[in-house]
Amino acid sequence: MRPSTMRAQADAAVAVAGWVFVLLVAAADSEVVLNSKEGDKVVLQPNIPVTSTDKEILWKHNNDLAMESDVSGTTGYRQFKAPVPKPTILKTCDVAGYSCVLTCDGNTTDAEPVTYEWKSGDRVLTDKTKEKVLTMENSSDMDEFSCELVNPVSRESSQAITNPLIIGE
Repeated sequence: MRPSTMRAQADAAVAVAGWVFVLLVAAADSEVVLNSKEGDKVVLQPNIPVTSTDKEILWKHNNDLAMESDVSGTTGYRQFKAPVPKPTILKTCDVAGYSCVLTCDGNTTDAEPVTYEWKSGDRVLTDKTKEKVLTMENSSDMDEFSCELVNPVSRESSQAITNPLIIGE
């Protein structure tokens, strides 16, 4: 779904699917961040009138040119992936079974910025890191764990796993 060329409407609004944009207007010192996941419709509209033929509008992601619009039309240069993947939980426990490290794993390369959330059942835990350290003291009242990957446009949850420190597991 990579658009190569699109026409700008008379009011300079452009609808594009599957892009995450930072709108930069050179003539005005303004920046607007729009977050959207692939497949969503996004309307890009400058906050100043576009009337002169010597003006152009550049949409950038970091320092890379994403789209360019001028009197001849709008050209797309790249496509961005925003949705986070469905995470899995990896566990590493010490031999004695006194502690474990759970890792919320998923390839987030094209989904940044990503944050992490941990849950035990329906209870949201305070940990906001990729790894959760379990000890008998801090997890004896928790039966299971799940993690979530979250970015500005999506949220995905892992399958819950049983607390590996519960006796008999």
